[in-house]
Parts: sequence; C-alpha cells; structure tokens
Amino acid sequence: MINAGDLGFKTRAQMSKQFCDIAFVEEAGRVYGPIETKDGMHLLYLHSCRGGDDFKEEEADSKS
Repeated sequence: MINAGDLGFKTRAQMSKQFCDIAFVEEAGRVYGPIETKDGMHLLYLHSCRGGDDFKEEEADSKS
C-alpha cells in the first residue's frame, strides 16, 4: 500500500517549524498550504490529532 506521504503521528521535535505551525494549531479534517520547507512545497492534510498532557514521546510514529 502506498502511504501517499503519510507522516503518521509526530511530536513537535520530529517536525519542521513550518509543519508545527499548522499541525499543532489548526483543525483536523482540512487541507493547509502550500507550505514551503527546505524540501520543497507541500500541502498538509491534518487527518486527526492525539496527545495532550499524558502523551508520551514513544507513542509517536518513528517513520519520517
């Protein structure tokens, strides 16, 4: 199965500032962008969020 750029669940430390500015502030279920990073231009679909005060770093997906 192709992941089509799926980054999985990430912590702030695992993401660029440009992605964090959207992923940890905006609503899930929408497309955001274009976002420019050192790797090029991106569209970001924020599928869902999880976490909170009890979120543990090891619960984040390790794929980059």
